[in-house]
Amino acid sequence: MTEFVRRYGAVMTGYILLACGLWIFVMIVIPQGMVTYYTSWYIDRNYTGKLTRQIDEMYAELDKVDAAIAKLEREIAAAGASAKAELKRKLSEATRRQKEIEEALPPLEAEWSASRTRRTYSWRNYEYLITNADHRAVFLKTIWASVLVTGLALIFCYPIAYYLAKVAAAEKAAILMLGLIIPYWVNELLRVFAWQMILSGRGVLNLVLSLFGLVDLDSIDPPPPNYLGDTGVMLGMIYAYILFMVFPLYNVMETLDKNQIEAARDLGAPWIEIHRHVVIPHAKPGIAVGCIMTFMLAAGSYAVPMALSGGRSQWFTQIIYTWTNDTLDLNLGATYALVLLVLCIVFILIMMRLTGVSLRDIAK
Repeated sequence: MTEFVRRYGAVMTGYILLACGLWIFVMIVIPQGMVTYYTSWYIDRNYTGKLTRQIDEMYAELDKVDAAIAKLEREIAAAGASAKAELKRKLSEATRRQKEIEEALPPLEAEWSASRTRRTYSWRNYEYLITNADHRAVFLKTIWASVLVTGLALIFCYPIAYYLAKVAAAEKAAILMLGLIIPYWVNELLRVFAWQMILSGRGVLNLVLSLFGLVDLDSIDPPPPNYLGDTGVMLGMIYAYILFMVFPLYNVMETLDKNQIEAARDLGAPWIEIHRHVVIPHAKPGIAVGCIMTFMLAAGSYAVPMALSGGRSQWFTQIIYTWTNDTLDLNLGATYALVLLVLCIVFILIMMRLTGVSLRDIAK
């Protein structure tokens, strides 16, 4: 700290520490603290719903009793002396029931109002995810699909990054890099919807296949194949997040001394051994960063599954959206989001362990 103050001065040091502290507190501590807090309690909506139904039934009965009382009063006014005694007895019973309902409703409504905000602290939100077979299956599918997207993106982007960093001339590398960046000038949603048009039943892919007689676009039974679903979602994610894999790999490979590669070639090492023993060990920080970023974006994506699932698959983020925006159950939504966050942190630790890199290496 003394060296830091000597280099930047007391004022600049204080500003940097204050800015970093505010960033950590406002962007990390407060949001994650609130999420964690919401996961610790729940509101028993089943009990509230039961009270709602009970209150509705009592109001419906009260309406019937009021109508019966009005009818009995009219009948008493028009009845003879012999029938009035029986009608008055019925009116007395209806009036007594009316009073019972009117006396029972206020405390019941007060309990209903209190139950809407009454917090019960327990692990029930986590138990709901564990015991809900459908949501658990979607969660596990999201994990393996995100891992698969990450692996495919690494396999696809590694040769691209190596070519840009070590093979292509500077001018050609700049043109290719520009070609990778230009599509990202367009909003992500528009790029995703473009893939929807490509993969749909009468989309561009089937149009191309029909030129070779592989698909009949005019067929009604069966209709042209629809590639939307899990496959479409994963293809869309690989495309949407390719730069987050290419750039970390490129940045690390660019720092590799080309003489090491030439020396290995001079010693007769085949290309696969050169990459195994020279390039990949040097690129491990880039591999770790690229895999971490791609996995986190894939696991937390909402727009891509929404557009490319075709209604045939569901992503874990879609369930979180349903809890927080459709059913307004912020507690379950926060719980599901926190579980996804913990999963991403675990993946980061696993990648650091597999690649043998530290946080300092990743930061570089």
